[in-house]
Amino acid sequence: MKTFRRIQKIAAAVGLVYGFWISNQMEATGQDIRTGLLLVALSIVVLLGMVLPEEMKNEERRMKN
Repeated sequence: MKTFRRIQKIAAAVGLVYGFWISNQMEATGQDIRTGLLLVALSIVVLLGMVLPEEMKNEERRMKN
């Protein structure tokens, strides 16, 4: 499970960096900009998918105690 989390973190970081880079190029076409912003959005979804389940677990633990 730790390996999967590490892969998710790396993929999200690469997606954010590459997405911002590709969408901010001076020669970027409209399609390039949309693709870059789509990569950024998908990376944010991956990061939220990592954070929210842990928050739910923490909330359940607090409710039990």
